[in-house]
Amino acid sequence: MQLGLLTKLHKWFISPGAVTFANADTACPSGYAFGVPRSAQQNSALRTAAVLANGNNFADVALNYNDITISGCWVVGGDTCPYYDVVSICLIVL
Repeated sequence: MQLGLLTKLHKWFISPGAVTFANADTACPSGYAFGVPRSAQQNSALRTAAVLANGNNFADVALNYNDITISGCWVVGGDTCPYYDVVSICLIVL
């Protein structure tokens, strides 16, 4: 899947081809980072970039969300799930 890559200036670059999630950071041109939209303005700019990158057709774009640590708890990048409490889980199991 193509990636959505963001600059600090809120400009998006869509990777020209498919890249795996594990290799996403290597697909970033200088000044860009594998990212996620954090405002309506960024989301709109991402959608526009995705459409323009695919010949005026909207295409799915991978963003830096994952649930690798805990299934179903989606976080940005390598963050840990803020809703997971080891103590309460252990108490329930006991």
